[in-house]
Amino acid sequence: ESREIHLVPCQLSGRFVLRFAICARSTESRHIQQAWRHITQLTFELLQ
Repeated sequence: ESREIHLVPCQLSGRFVLRFAICARSTESRHIQQAWRHITQLTFELLQ
């Protein structure tokens, strides 16, 4: 809903995974770290 990052669901070796692709040439390490923080926060909220 927030449109901060785009994750694609898929199966890999029979396991459900979320794929996160980095497509922009201007992506920096801080962008990836921010996305990971967002993913872990959402995961925490879902598991509560």
